[in-house]
Amino acid sequence: MKQNAWIRLTPYAALQETVTKSYHFSSFQEFWQPSPDACPECIWSELYTADAFITEHEKIQSRPQDGGLENVIVGLMLWSNSMHLTSFGNASLWPIYLYIGNLSKYTCAKPTTFSAHHVAYIPKIVDMVSNFYLQVFDKSPSDNILTHCKRELFQSIWMILLDNDFMDAYINGLMAECADGISR
Repeated sequence: MKQNAWIRLTPYAALQETVTKSYHFSSFQEFWQPSPDACPECIWSELYTADAFITEHEKIQSRPQDGGLENVIVGLMLWSNSMHLTSFGNASLWPIYLYIGNLSKYTCAKPTTFSAHHVAYIPKIVDMVSNFYLQVFDKSPSDNILTHCKRELFQSIWMILLDNDFMDAYINGLMAECADGISR
């Protein structure tokens, strides 16, 4: 099925875009105190303020710095939604998007930042599966069979995206020169 899917994992390219200058490479906590006598409340509003991000940031800081390079986490946020493209007809698209979690949601929300990276377009399989199923079983596939096939296709795309190179970078890290000219 790989030959019919468009796939391109782009975290490396995303680090070299101009918007990188707005990335938060350090985690932090934000607090709000509703009144002077009230206890401060922790606010979670961005990925880089989440407890899990802070914990991982602290872990990665304990690693040896390779050649004096700053150790940072790049948060990858992936989304997918199958969509109908036209008011008339049956044109549809099933993309997978990548957002970098180090960028504020307010910046991501601006279309002019081009912060949504298209990493895959999953092919439409209904006709292909229906024809094959009809030939083999002499009946049309049920909705449950088609749903199962779509799930399997989606999982197969994930296996392609999370290849050995990606997993090596996930486990061991990698060096990337960012748009601000700093290698991390």
